[in-house]
Amino acid sequence: MQPLTHDDAHDLWDCARTPDAAPTLARLLQETVPPDDRNDYGETALHVAAARGNDEAVLLLLRHGADLLAEDWESGWTPLHRSLYHHHLSTSLLLLRHAQTRFGKKFLRKVLHETRDHSRQSPMQLLSTILKRGRKPLENDENAAGSCDGGLVYTFGKRDYQLGYHLPNADVQVTPRLVELPTNSPIVQLSASKYHTIALNAKGECFVWGFGKGGRLGTGNEFE
Repeated sequence: MQPLTHDDAHDLWDCARTPDAAPTLARLLQETVPPDDRNDYGETALHVAAARGNDEAVLLLLRHGADLLAEDWESGWTPLHRSLYHHHLSTSLLLLRHAQTRFGKKFLRKVLHETRDHSRQSPMQLLSTILKRGRKPLENDENAAGSCDGGLVYTFGKRDYQLGYHLPNADVQVTPRLVELPTNSPIVQLSASKYHTIALNAKGECFVWGFGKGGRLGTGNEFE
């Protein structure tokens, strides 16, 4: 497969990089430039917008039918792989909500759990790998600092108390939900295991929740 070469298509990726170019991107899409044209790396404009956290461009592209499952040629990543890797939570939420609202829960599961990159990782597995690294951002790391603005924690999945809240009737939390924690200091590190989760804030305070059987929470209670 070769990328298309018409002149307008080359502008799509530049427009996807910054919100300032949203009017130009909207014009190109209205002029029927295909939203899923690819550049020399096999990237669509949605790949670029997701990697940059450009939510305005993401919304425009989705409204014009951009493919959520498009895989780039280098790594086989979808736009969701890109947004999760670059820690763009709001962009990831936009992609997930669009998948569920437009196509339903079955398609949402496909986007999050079943689409694999060249390393056989789904977006959910990629996110799990990133969290397991436990990388604490450095103050002089511009990209890392931007990735943790607010220091909030969102969880989702099939478990219950280890998500940080109770799910009635053992329901599944299919989209990221905010865990209610003190807001006086941002969370800088998180470790999640099968039965409990531990969060550390910038003040050095530790928060733990999940199933406490066997004293794994360190609080003396069965559940917290």
